[in-house]
Amino acid sequence: MKGLRKVARAAVSNRSGTSHFDPSGNPAMGCLADGGPLAVDTVALDELVREGAVPRPDLMKIDVEGGALRVLQGGRHCLEEARPAIILSAHGWRLFDDCQQLLRSIGYEQEVEKDGSEDGDYLVIARSRTV
Repeated sequence: MKGLRKVARAAVSNRSGTSHFDPSGNPAMGCLADGGPLAVDTVALDELVREGAVPRPDLMKIDVEGGALRVLQGGRHCLEEARPAIILSAHGWRLFDDCQQLLRSIGYEQEVEKDGSEDGDYLVIARSRTV
């Protein structure tokens, strides 16, 4: 991939450090969780960009099984500076609402592509209001 400088063996989150991961018996559905049996390294997007480990993004797809808000929080400065378009999957109304509020607070317009009414899964396309 053009611009990628290194692969980080870590979960993108709101802070760099260590967290717990719960595989939930299905590797495709695992998530960061306080009671998870596995210890994993975490990285914040802002730190990765600041260190030059990854370029400032033009587009982000966030589908991290309940961790979307943490990804946004850990990349807030990058989002404010780079203004990438965002495709965001949020699982559950509360997470969806929290993500929408954060994105709105930093100047993103949002289109809800899937409203979660059937299964609690939301899909949002977010674009910066500022050019």
